[in-house]
Amino acid sequence: MQLNLIKIGNSKGFVLSQTLINQCGFKNVVEVELKDHCLILKASDQPRQGWDKLFQSEEKPEDDEFKDFLCLQNKWDEEEWVW
Repeated sequence: MQLNLIKIGNSKGFVLSQTLINQCGFKNVVEVELKDHCLILKASDQPRQGWDKLFQSEEKPEDDEFKDFLCLQNKWDEEEWVW
């Protein structure tokens, strides 16, 4: 299946059919994972579970998935973000 990317504000997105959404078990929140240049979407029952404890702790997480999340950057981060 191929989907066309559509402009949504300054971003781009795509539309999934209701049939596909139902087959995947998607509700209001979807987990997104980037792995080997592939975007993986998963149904999520508990979004951001454990993030509050992780952000409050001074320990660095050992979870590679969380490390990948913290390293996500885009053009906006590099060129437009100002502290």
